[in-house]
Amino acid sequence: MTRQGLILIASVFLFSTAITALADDVPNIKEGLYEITMQGEMPEMPGMPKELMEKMAKSFPADKHKECITKEDFIPAGQSGTQQKCTFNSKSVTGNSVSWDAVCKTSQGNTYSQGQMTYQYKSFEGSIQIKNEAMEMKTKVSGVYIGKCK
Repeated sequence: MTRQGLILIASVFLFSTAITALADDVPNIKEGLYEITMQGEMPEMPGMPKELMEKMAKSFPADKHKECITKEDFIPAGQSGTQQKCTFNSKSVTGNSVSWDAVCKTSQGNTYSQGQMTYQYKSFEGSIQIKNEAMEMKTKVSGVYIGKCK
């Protein structure tokens, strides 16, 4: 995976952490340890051969990790330790769904994000679209409750 791709995935984690602090409501989520999967996808590129697109898609392996999720911190933060400053242009918590639109300042320039997550008590899924000057990427996110936090 390219350095820019890793920066974008790190941004996903940071957007997720920052949106939690802004939420007025809390979705119905069981607190505990979750196995979280994040899978980056390449956008379609007109004119690119299908075989090359498939090969490029395989270069984005799924990131699986375990993370403690609470009612105060219900958006997965991921494994990134990178710090950046994010500003949310909009956010919405409706029932068990959270959506947002944000911009983060990174050492590589501005990164823009639009995302949504839907919670189902012991699981969640959603997607985050990230864009910067170098590339655009969509990341699917899912989590499954596996037990109590350690």
